[in-house]
Amino acid sequence: MLKLVNIRRKFVSGKQQKLQVLDGINLEIDSGDLISVVGKSGAGKSTLLNIISMLDNQYEGEYFFDDLNIKKMNEKKRFGFRVSNIGYVFQSSNLINEYTVFENVEMPLGYKNVSKKDRRKLVKKVLDDVGLKDKLKNYPVELSGGEQQRVAIARALITKPRLLVADEPTGNLDSKTGKQIMDLICSVRDSGTSVCIVTHDTDISKRTEKIFQLSDGILNEQE
Repeated sequence: MLKLVNIRRKFVSGKQQKLQVLDGINLEIDSGDLISVVGKSGAGKSTLLNIISMLDNQYEGEYFFDDLNIKKMNEKKRFGFRVSNIGYVFQSSNLINEYTVFENVEMPLGYKNVSKKDRRKLVKKVLDDVGLKDKLKNYPVELSGGEQQRVAIARALITKPRLLVADEPTGNLDSKTGKQIMDLICSVRDSGTSVCIVTHDTDISKRTEKIFQLSDGILNEQE
């Protein structure tokens, strides 16, 4: 499904010095995979996730999704492809406080020309799936941290993506709530959706089938 080939990513720091964050990353993710990427703070985990999720196109190397070369897509085509195929869950829920739960979850459908009637059905279904069907009209500030993250997961799943990526999804939650969120994320792959989680928490990484260590810009699968 997804294949990264010799991915390199540099950033310019002070006095135009180039910092090599990713140095020849090779990674394959198949349908239904549940994987984690672990590493110290600053190791480049979020940078890698941004490339996987097509938010960052300023890299060297090749990225294939279903044999399509993502690097060669123009911005408009890449955006449409991302919306249709990838859902993203951030460490912070990144909800819009001025929007209701319904409006937050509905947002990605606005890019897919889904009718109002169908939108309502889809939003109700996905909120029911994450246990928040009674929170449609609530605003984010009226929810607990765990509930906000559930809304964020619902928003990521509303387009039925083939890949769900999550960047430290339990980082701002207590251990009990974090476990509930991980239960929910891990259950997503039962429908065939692949899941890639970036974390520094070994308890979370142990719940995945494959663990990749990112260190000094190099990615290696743990035995």
